[in-house]
Amino acid sequence: MEKLNEYLGGRILKLTDISPFQLAELEQGSRLVAANYKKKNKIFCRRCLMEIQPLPIKFQYCRNCINLGKIQATDKLLITSTDVNFPRQKQYLSWSGQLTVNQQKGVRELLRAFENRSDHLVWAVTGAGKTEMIFPLVEQALVNNQRVAICSPRVDVCVELYPRIKTAFPQTSIGLFHGKSQE
Repeated sequence: MEKLNEYLGGRILKLTDISPFQLAELEQGSRLVAANYKKKNKIFCRRCLMEIQPLPIKFQYCRNCINLGKIQATDKLLITSTDVNFPRQKQYLSWSGQLTVNQQKGVRELLRAFENRSDHLVWAVTGAGKTEMIFPLVEQALVNNQRVAICSPRVDVCVELYPRIKTAFPQTSIGLFHGKSQE
């Protein structure tokens, strides 16, 4: 990654997890905030926005997002700028595979749903080509200078998809994040 802000843009990080060098490299627009905030006499976590239940210990922490790393009420969070201008590319997608007629129909439906900002479910068996069907959709989002998040509740799926997506979009900055990652 050429620019740290391109990689960290839009993320909420614990200040202690960032080196002074990284902090100095981040572009303007980031802000430092307390890990929690009060609203109507309740305390909320700024990272996951869930209410923090009082605990019978000195330092309160959010139990809702503890899998992302423990943050206490005394911690500071860095909310990085989401104003990241990714470099334009002549071609985003380099995948040269062939979709079936039914997959092409599904892609057209996905693109139409994307244009209309509506939800669309792709439901198919393992190995049916669902990942490849989203490639044109991801490309369209990148052409529109939008960000893309591909989410799965299973770490093994994230790990398996990452190299395929990285190969299909070799010039695009891509991160792999899951509950067991060190990033």
